[in-house]
Amino acid sequence: MSVARMGEAEAQRGESPLAASAAPIDATILFSDAVDYSGATERDPQAARDAIRRHVGWEVAEIRRHGGRVISVAGDGVMAAFDTPGPALAVADAFQRRVAEANRQARESGRMRFRVGIARGKVFRERNAVSGEEEFYGPTVIVAARLEQGAEPGAINFDDAVAEAAETLGLGRLPLGYRKLKGIDAPVRVWRLSLPGDELRVIGEGGAAHAIASQPLDARRARSVAVLRFEMRGGDEDDGWFAEAVSEDVIDGLSRSRWLFVTSARSSFALSGGTTPIREIAERLKVRYLVDGSVRRGGGRVRIAARLIDCETDEVVWSARYDRDATDLFALQDQIAGAVTASLEPAFLRNEETRAARTEPRDLQHWDLLMRARWHFWRSGKRHAMAAYETAGKALALGPDDAETHAFLSFVNMTMAWSGLGDPRENLKTALRHATRAVELDDTNANAHFTLGTALSCVGRLDDAVAEERRALALNPHFSAAMGELGRLLAFKGASEEARVHLSGAETLSPQDPTVSLWRRSGAIAAFVDDDLEEAVRRQGEAVAARPDWFFHHYLQAGLLAEAGRLADARVALEAGRKLVRRYPSAVMRVGHPFGDEGHFERLLRGLRAAGWDDDRR
Repeated sequence: MSVARMGEAEAQRGESPLAASAAPIDATILFSDAVDYSGATERDPQAARDAIRRHVGWEVAEIRRHGGRVISVAGDGVMAAFDTPGPALAVADAFQRRVAEANRQARESGRMRFRVGIARGKVFRERNAVSGEEEFYGPTVIVAARLEQGAEPGAINFDDAVAEAAETLGLGRLPLGYRKLKGIDAPVRVWRLSLPGDELRVIGEGGAAHAIASQPLDARRARSVAVLRFEMRGGDEDDGWFAEAVSEDVIDGLSRSRWLFVTSARSSFALSGGTTPIREIAERLKVRYLVDGSVRRGGGRVRIAARLIDCETDEVVWSARYDRDATDLFALQDQIAGAVTASLEPAFLRNEETRAARTEPRDLQHWDLLMRARWHFWRSGKRHAMAAYETAGKALALGPDDAETHAFLSFVNMTMAWSGLGDPRENLKTALRHATRAVELDDTNANAHFTLGTALSCVGRLDDAVAEERRALALNPHFSAAMGELGRLLAFKGASEEARVHLSGAETLSPQDPTVSLWRRSGAIAAFVDDDLEEAVRRQGEAVAARPDWFFHHYLQAGLLAEAGRLADARVALEAGRKLVRRYPSAVMRVGHPFGDEGHFERLLRGLRAAGWDDDRR
């Protein structure tokens, strides 16, 4: 049994074989383990043994040279402890590079690959009464073992406590988001050490592989953001902790984004509060975007202002101000940080979409193609829908294992299905395939689960769809799109009260979101299901006002108005919808209206027929 598997065994037992009286120490634990050693041994026993002997022997020597302590060597795996994370990272980095170089020179049967996991924290140690050897155990040991098991062959995964050391050493890091590790209660934020030009493929808890390309600096910089420490203005100087805490929470929230690379607080805070020009800060931190803000307290109120700056154009692409009661600062901290986080990502994407749309197509690579496709997606009409489809297809050709591209293509196909721009059955089949692939590639990606939930709703699998949206929110509680979609699905299921909670929460988090009209529309559905037609008409009127260019808003308003007895207004609304899309048959309409109770859908059709809709009779 390898040492990593020993850590797993401890996690499964839930206890250590050692006495519970051992005092904890701070330590960095490293696990390394060979990939498929048993299979390699079956194929060529001598070559496998020789390769393991060489690699493990060199690794052990390197651990000792860097001041580490070898705790256990179990055939194809090593467990080691270090006083600080730096030497552990240096050993792991040098080890994986050496193995990669050896594999390039070895014949196939003699090649071997390793996974490495590193964690920092409290560790218990005690001498084993049976073997007489000193052994290490505790949550940090379990985390390191789980990180090793979840790493892709050739990769080095580590936790937050090790991430700052990687930055200090100048080693590249890729954020993999929060993961629920078996045997550990709280989700652990996972990072991966990046190497020039490599491609990361990570094995998730369920065994599914997902890919994240390690990008050149220039490509990453376009997606990089630093959050400066918010400035405390007025009030008690001792309240500076609150401004810093909000800043840290914003960093933490943005680090869960699959669109952004976020600089650590240690680096960005070091350049905060001085007179350094914005462009110079961006240059030193190697980012395109900066977030800064201020906090002011007085009279029992707190005012927080924040803005997102595109440092290459010196433009403020988003800004907001929040005024709240200061009765519970800790609750307020979570609320404000969540609102800022939820608003920043859509603002960043809108800026990137606009920038990409202005770029000549021949100059675009994967990121710009995807942004250009998104720019078309948020505009109405068949021309934009087809342009989004074609451009996203080109992006997929450049990034076939990119979860975000698959998720976006899923939404493009869903849009074509519920707009009647293609064959709904084929579009939905393709949408579900892309959404499923996105989750397979990255099971920790909240956007992938959000997309899969929406796709499942389109094929009538409401319960499964709701489960996916809840999973997305578990991964990212500030994900307004998933919160709004969960509200929509609950409205169609008839759970109107819970639906309203989620819909209101989504709009509070991201009031300028491009999908806000859909959340208002879902509020109309909830009222319709409750037979509150006056409220349904009012809410749908808000949806129409937010996006009058979306034809389905007008059709729904026509049905609601007719059911409310306002036939003249219903006919006007229907005509507005027909000017945008002439025919809207019930088979197409059903895709975007997954009522749990078929009677509600029939009632909506009854209202539309009263308004003059007869598309099913032609």
